[in-house]
Amino acid sequence: MQRLRQLAPGLAAGLALLAWAAPAPAQWSPAAYNPAAPILTGGFQVVHDDGGDLLAFSAFAQGWNKIGPSGSTILGVGDWTTLFRTPSGQVLGYSARLDRTMPAPAAGPLVLVAVEDDVALVIEQTAAGLVAHGYSAQTGTWASTPLAVAAVGAGNVATSRFVLGIRDAGNLLGFAARRGAWVAQPVANSAPPSADGNVLAADVSAAGAPRVAAFSGALGAWTLSPPRHAASVTTLDHNVLHFTTPGPGVANVRDVGYSAYTGAFVTNPVVRLAMAPVTLSTGDNLLYVEEGAAVNGQQAFGARPGLWATAAPAFGLLGMGEDSLVLHDGGGQLRGFSGLSQGVFVPQVLAVAGPVYMGPADHLSAVLDGSDLRMFSPAQSAWAPPAPVATTASIVIDDAVAAIVDSSALGVQLGYATRHNTWVSAATGPIVSTNSAGSVIALQDAGGGVWLFEEGCNRFDGPHLAGAGASVSSSRNLTVLNGGSLSCFSVQRESVDPVPAAVPLPPAVGPLQDENVACFVDAGAAELWAFGSTAPIHARNQWPRGTEFQTFGPAPVFAADFFVSMRTPAAVQNWLLWSLLHACPGFAALPAPSPLACVGAPTFVGPLGATPASGSVELGFNLVGGPANLQVWLQGLQLDPAGTPLLTAGCAPAWIF
Repeated sequence: MQRLRQLAPGLAAGLALLAWAAPAPAQWSPAAYNPAAPILTGGFQVVHDDGGDLLAFSAFAQGWNKIGPSGSTILGVGDWTTLFRTPSGQVLGYSARLDRTMPAPAAGPLVLVAVEDDVALVIEQTAAGLVAHGYSAQTGTWASTPLAVAAVGAGNVATSRFVLGIRDAGNLLGFAARRGAWVAQPVANSAPPSADGNVLAADVSAAGAPRVAAFSGALGAWTLSPPRHAASVTTLDHNVLHFTTPGPGVANVRDVGYSAYTGAFVTNPVVRLAMAPVTLSTGDNLLYVEEGAAVNGQQAFGARPGLWATAAPAFGLLGMGEDSLVLHDGGGQLRGFSGLSQGVFVPQVLAVAGPVYMGPADHLSAVLDGSDLRMFSPAQSAWAPPAPVATTASIVIDDAVAAIVDSSALGVQLGYATRHNTWVSAATGPIVSTNSAGSVIALQDAGGGVWLFEEGCNRFDGPHLAGAGASVSSSRNLTVLNGGSLSCFSVQRESVDPVPAAVPLPPAVGPLQDENVACFVDAGAAELWAFGSTAPIHARNQWPRGTEFQTFGPAPVFAADFFVSMRTPAAVQNWLLWSLLHACPGFAALPAPSPLACVGAPTFVGPLGATPASGSVELGFNLVGGPANLQVWLQGLQLDPAGTPLLTAGCAPAWIF
């Protein structure tokens, strides 16, 4: 793995003067359209049989690829994975991450098929017995393991976005998308496995006691728990797991939390009565246990750093999302808790009684306190300064962004991004409609202009003139502007990309959209046009633009945990720049515009070799040690065969918790 090295003094400034922008591919890409075949979308891909070939559009590759013959049967489509069977009976997996296919090592009858976002499972009947084949869209490979059982049913198999699990005779088998391999946990007795996100688990009997065996999709490893109380229910939620352990004493229990990012079970030191009434609430990265009698206080557990924290008994749950929660004491105090960082309750003093929780939202917490809106960022485990809400304003809350929208003649808008945990303003004039999803909020003014607030740059961008009566539709990391013209705004690229002017509108079909792709049909030319929002440089785990993130940790079980994809011209030599600072927009270089967005004191990694003919390069780095809660910005640096410096357009952020 490459190590990080400091950029030589003055070199960053030289790059800003010398670098030329790497040529960017067209953001809209056409393919032949077959009206007899469906258009299938996943979070990062579009799949269509054009009558000559089975085609896939990858948001990262920014183009269509022939992945199989026409007439193939689609077995399933996820965010990054497509599984299909050709007319000859061959099963193949396609990865939109890597823009390539891989045939499954299966020739016999298929007993079971399951397709998730980043994994797929095929169980084959062979002459020697059953064989399980697991596919990872992150590695682009299959891994196979023979099964000892003669038959599999619903109770023996569990699948979720990033993990596969099988209860075999004497073993639990786990498969993680990040690792692409089967891992066995010997167990004498096991209940049916369950899976959610990065967690696979089953109640088992081991070492003379009931326990829980948990498999981490982040680490690709099994862990056996402390003893589980006989009456306890094991509860999973994406990156966390909860149950209770007995003692001390026969009448008492303690709460146990598991994190997929640490692979560890952690027992809360707080002891409570086993029969005491409690309410368990869970989020992707959170566990919250509220005791009805409020004797011991309220308990919270976060996936990072994987610790329990206790709030005073007077507090109760006001609201909860996937990454953070807010408690209220019934008077003038709030407590925010992050499941991603710090692992402590953070106080906030209210101006008035009766706060209202706004949401829920995945990656932030919002509380309306009279005429103030208070925001809590789980990444920073901190409250932002309160923002005023005028009587003429409305509030828009989504997973990673929020806005206070002023419809008055003054029309000053306030926007908030959980990444930055700050408020910014823009004078737009009166706003007549709003639309939001995930990381972007679109505001349309009375003249039809569209203002876009997105979380990367933490700014309002506009107005983009979509025309009076234009429709605006957002989906996580993009916004489709459909009126007198058709355009897409990309959160990752921080740009609006119009459809080529020669394409007639309105579309015959669409526009259709998913989290990071959009498409429409031009019936006159019988073409299917697709758009991908990802930038030429892309951190695989892009919280809060998605659910997943990177973590620092001890010496890893695996070879690499920080994956970066770069789309560059073939044959260029690659380096990677990273910085703690991001310029938005970047600094223009001479003699042509070439924004250097990683600013401050950039560090570089490389040389990393040449880009292959495919036009993309995959980089993996160990994350060992290092400070927690670090946000870095990434940009690619290349030298073409003539020695000309190039910079990738855009700068990719990555949180490391």
